[in-house]
Amino acid sequence: MKFKAKVDIDVKNFGIAYELIDKETANRIRDIGDSLALTSSGAAPHDEGILEKSYKVELTKRSATVSFSAFNNGCDYAVKMHDGVYNLGPGSRAKPGGIGMSGKHYSVGPKYLSRPLEGEAETYAKYVNDGIGNILDSFE
Repeated sequence: MKFKAKVDIDVKNFGIAYELIDKETANRIRDIGDSLALTSSGAAPHDEGILEKSYKVELTKRSATVSFSAFNNGCDYAVKMHDGVYNLGPGSRAKPGGIGMSGKHYSVGPKYLSRPLEGEAETYAKYVNDGIGNILDSFE
């Protein structure tokens, strides 16, 4: 006895789905960049406020790059405050810190950018994946 099966796949919505996923991913990457910038700005030490306001978010469709740039008397103040060991001054001690997309709190001090990035990585991945999943679910 011989069995034969035919499988047809309807691909007419693949192009539409790809465009929607591409747009949604870019929007969510922007949201993540903005969230990381604000969270890390909240966790950055405060003296005169120059460092906190110096963040920059650079976006492409697939990535967000957050950076801080502040110089004081020829010294790279942003790097010194991120990587250095120091005692917080009164302005820094008075700051509440930053709150990430997950709701986690990041205190003011060293590693003001890398701590939120590492602490929010799982939340960021889930945020992007949920957006893609929502679009795919809409095609069922």
